Amino acid sequence: KVPVIKGLTISKLNVGEPIETEEIVQNPGTKKALLDMDYLHTIIATDANNADISVCVVDVKNNATYATDNAEYSMSASALVNIPILYTVAKELENGSCAWTSQVQFQYRKAGRGTIKKEQDGIYFDLDYLVRQMLNYSDNNATNSLIDYLGREYINNACNRNSFHSVDIQRYLGESAEYK
Repeated sequence: KVPVIKGLTISKLNVGEPIETEEIVQNPGTKKALLDMDYLHTIIATDANNADISVCVVDVKNNATYATDNAEYSMSASALVNIPILYTVAKELENGSCAWTSQVQFQYRKAGRGTIKKEQDGIYFDLDYLVRQMLNYSDNNATNSLIDYLGREYINNACNRNSFHSVDIQRYLGESAEYK
């Protein structure tokens, strides 16, 4: 069974179907939670636009897991692809294969968030700029341009070589499985 604290389900990360829960009581002498779950629930209730949202944060330093009520259900991950891309960029910067000022060609594929416009398709930007667009604005076109720059297979292999075996980027953001 997975513990539930104040109506919040603490969930395993490899979920696929609902799991049993049990009620537990926090010890009065424990440290205050690092994540304000009530505030997180308020944000989700206010801004979700009826979307199914699940949040799970693992605090490895304090061996604590925080998760929203529906975290026991498997859902599509939003923006998690940024982590292996950012990791690969960091490794490439570390070994000198690129610099923040390296030029990366922007490829506009599909409308979405971000400040880079369709008219800028084909323009070269600093690596730093596209990484910031990916992280700050969830710009799918900036993310896809970084995937082009690094290479899908290269990102997957770089992560796999460093024990991130679950990384498997198969297609561009916004691209359906039939068009990959």
